[in-house]
This record gives sequence, structure tokens and C-alpha cells, in this order.
Amino acid sequence: MEKGLLVPDELVISFVFKRLLEPDCAKGFILDGFPRTLNQAKALDEFTKIDLVILLDAPLDVILERALGRLICPRCGAIYHTRWKPPRRSNICDNCGSVLEKREDDNPKVVKQRYEIYLNTFQPIINYYKDRKILVAIDASRSTSDVIKEIERILEEKHLL
Repeated sequence: MEKGLLVPDELVISFVFKRLLEPDCAKGFILDGFPRTLNQAKALDEFTKIDLVILLDAPLDVILERALGRLICPRCGAIYHTRWKPPRRSNICDNCGSVLEKREDDNPKVVKQRYEIYLNTFQPIINYYKDRKILVAIDASRSTSDVIKEIERILEEKHLL
């Protein structure tokens, strides 16, 4: 992760499928960030039926701005942003008072490298789900609340919420 590389398919597939077998997933689930390869997408289709795939799409400049401003509390896991959700006291967690940290992979070089990997590997997955007519693309460069409202609207429209 620190080098900006993805975890091997076999490990990710095994981990995700093990989790999906838990009782709380029996009536449905939402996956975030999976699948990330065509191999993972095909394995998921063999494992279960997928009703909808939402593609959150944003340009590199927006992704960089979001990643480079992210701050995380190492103790309680609270997430802040220097611009959109700053802590009340500079670099101090509002919840537990710990000093906030930046993730090691939240640097321009790693973010750009991961974005290039995404561009080079994700188009086949997008095409795969487009061909199956279950992909919906959403402009994720908008505010979080606008994106969430659109996702909720789509889920309600598809009778999935």
C-alpha cells in the first residue's frame, strides 16, 4: 500500500468472500473498493449475484486535493480534512485529543501512481459491468452530500434501499 500497489487478487478475493459469508450479509451488502480487477469481478459473479455497480468518478486534481488534505486520528480512527472538515484545534482530534496523522500513502507520488494503476486496470471492469447493464456512473467531484443524495436516489429507484 505504501508503494501505491494493489493487494494480490487471491488474497483480496479470499478475504472478501469470507466476510460475505457472515450472517449479516445474507440479505444484502454494499462493497466499497471491490472489485478492483477484472479477475475479482468475474470471481464475484461466480460467488453471488450483483444487482448494481456504482462508479464514483472524479478527476485526478480532485482526488489529489482530497487525499493530500486528509488527517486521521491514530487512536479513535476519526477522519478530518484540512479544508472541508478541520479539527477544532490544529492537528488535534476533537474526539480523543490525540495528535492527528497523515497516511503514508497520502502523498502526491503514491496518489498519482495509484491513479495511473486505476486508469490502466479499471476500464475492463467498467466495460464488464456496462455490458451487463448494471453500472451507474456518478460525478464524485461534487460535495459528499450531493453524491450521497444521488446514490440514495439510485438505490431507491432500483428498489435496493
